[in-house]
Amino acid sequence: MLRLDDLSFGYGRTIIGGGLTLDLARGETLALLGPNGSGKTTLFKTVLGLLPALAGRVLVEGADSAGWSPGQRARIFGYVPQSSPGFFPFSVAEVVLMGRTARLGPFAAPAAQDRAVAAAMLERLGIAHLAARDFPRISGGERQLVLIARALAQEPAILVLDEPTASLDFGNQRLILDTVRRLSGQGLSIVLSTHHPDEAFAVADKAALLRAGALLAAGPVPATLTEANLSALYGVPVALHRVGGKVLCV
Repeated sequence: MLRLDDLSFGYGRTIIGGGLTLDLARGETLALLGPNGSGKTTLFKTVLGLLPALAGRVLVEGADSAGWSPGQRARIFGYVPQSSPGFFPFSVAEVVLMGRTARLGPFAAPAAQDRAVAAAMLERLGIAHLAARDFPRISGGERQLVLIARALAQEPAILVLDEPTASLDFGNQRLILDTVRRLSGQGLSIVLSTHHPDEAFAVADKAALLRAGALLAAGPVPATLTEANLSALYGVPVALHRVGGKVLCV
């Protein structure tokens, strides 16, 4: 589904990272971990086409995405930023409907089918009861679910989530992680960044460890998220404990 082929990324002539080769199959979840400043956000911008690759390729089902139009990208990649407070009193239904712009032509208005898709995404995520609420007035966890629903309304093949649980309380973190796990089980390919190895153990099939723009390790979660690798990634001793079938990182 998605392959980063010897990818180098950065801004202008400034290389932030390079030599990255990663693969993601349909229905898999890849967790990207790394300390602040490691290049995670710049890598995401490059995968999404917001920044040009400085070398290498971003391949989707074998096709190089370098020459794609913004519309083509929006029909493949659904992007969910970190939590958004919202400043305008759009309703939840209106925010999700905005995701349909990826499927509309210039100057086109949403049709009944677009509204039906948006409504279906609200149902899919279990937040249809929020449809008439003002987006800025719902909780942080609910806003994240709305942003995921908006991305799903694009009908993408790949969902990219930038630290989807940042600034959320424990209950809402669980809510978002449960949603990620369910969407992956429905066949969606997902790439997410996180500062918490526990979250990668909970939802990801694969992990990639990025430090100073270089790929420290990548592969299946159990083989990649080892105490040695995580200690090297964060520069502090890391211990893994298995409790009740779950892995805790301390």
